[in-house]
Amino acid sequence: FPSLAFGHMVPYLKDHLELSKLIAQRGHKISFISTPRNINRLPKLPPNLVPFTNFIKFPMPQIENLLKNTEATTDVPYEQVKYLKIAQGGLKQSMSEFLKDSTPDFIPFDFTSYWIPSIAKKFNISTAYFSIFIAAFLGFTGPLPGLKNDYEIRKTAEEYIVPPKWVPFEATVAWKLFEVLPMFDAPMSGDEENMSDILLVRSCSEFEPEWLKVLEDIHQKPVFPIGQLPTTSYEDDSTTIDAWRWVIHSTILILPTKLPSVRLVLVEEEGKIYREKVKEVKQLFCDKERQDSYVENLLCYLQNHRKTKI
Repeated sequence: FPSLAFGHMVPYLKDHLELSKLIAQRGHKISFISTPRNINRLPKLPPNLVPFTNFIKFPMPQIENLLKNTEATTDVPYEQVKYLKIAQGGLKQSMSEFLKDSTPDFIPFDFTSYWIPSIAKKFNISTAYFSIFIAAFLGFTGPLPGLKNDYEIRKTAEEYIVPPKWVPFEATVAWKLFEVLPMFDAPMSGDEENMSDILLVRSCSEFEPEWLKVLEDIHQKPVFPIGQLPTTSYEDDSTTIDAWRWVIHSTILILPTKLPSVRLVLVEEEGKIYREKVKEVKQLFCDKERQDSYVENLLCYLQNHRKTKI
């Protein structure tokens, strides 16, 4: 159940390397839930995966300040995105009714649907917070309210512009103040009972093992890297540019050098050092066997920890 943004929905479905398709390829049934216009705008599935995928359309709640037929961030200017988040909260009843008549083994959800675990708990259904961001981002973001640990929750924007105290290794990761301020416009959080059973991270242990360990320490629950989920074919070397761009974006986040633009990294001479780094790790991010192993590891865990629905 992704956020109402195509940047979040597409990683669940778009290419045969993405999570839903990788799971469906192994014969597991997938129910992909969103609102009608969003589902209608998603890329078509390969014919062999259609029997394993069911698209569930929840009616979009109508709220004040949100125009009719507005269902995704692409439909609104930035200042109205907060109303989309409010509208998504109005889908709780639809989700409850759906779960009454279905028997999913687990529900992956995005950050704007933080309320999913509290509903799933009533039916004894496992949940997984599925982050499309890398572990370094989540590790820097840090602990959330309700977690049982000794980490102090940051409460001001200024606390985000310095490296976090809970990172046990040298790190220069920090945000600019203007990058942090939008987070305080419409914060999303839930209490302890709204926390998921596991975390799924769009990452791999070979790329950022230290940040994955930070996440486990913060959240005190299993953290599963599920690979890079690139949106291109492994076989066609000419199409790996999307995966490369993802790597470069990740590099911008975790390296100390501050870059003025993505164009500098992708095109200009000053960004050559980063393009060379991408070449070094290309095989890591375009390794089909490694990607498959992450999905198999996740499915094995889910099968061994399957709950009986109430």
